[in-house]
Amino acid sequence: MTDTNAALLAVVLVFAATLYIIWQKMKVGFGPFNTSVILLYLVLFITAIAFVLDRVEWPSASGLLLAIAGFAGGLFSTSTKPVEASGQTNQNTSPQTQSLGSNPDSGR
Repeated sequence: MTDTNAALLAVVLVFAATLYIIWQKMKVGFGPFNTSVILLYLVLFITAIAFVLDRVEWPSASGLLLAIAGFAGGLFSTSTKPVEASGQTNQNTSPQTQSLGSNPDSGR
């Protein structure tokens, strides 16, 4: 077995074990969070395979890894409620309450 084949087998085994763990920890169904985690994992797996097979060089692979880290950081820290500059949540953000030509306080 060559070094490339051994490295490829190691990457596949590590990613298969990690995918099994993710699948076991995942709640029932594919919500936006679970789908994002699986897609990030898939991109990371493809990047690792391409790097092991010398299809992509380290600067490109590191750029992909940093993009994954940035997206995952936003995914795990995103709040569901928008925050205004004062630090309080905005309660009137739905499209139904923000119609363009009507203002209930205008007195018309």
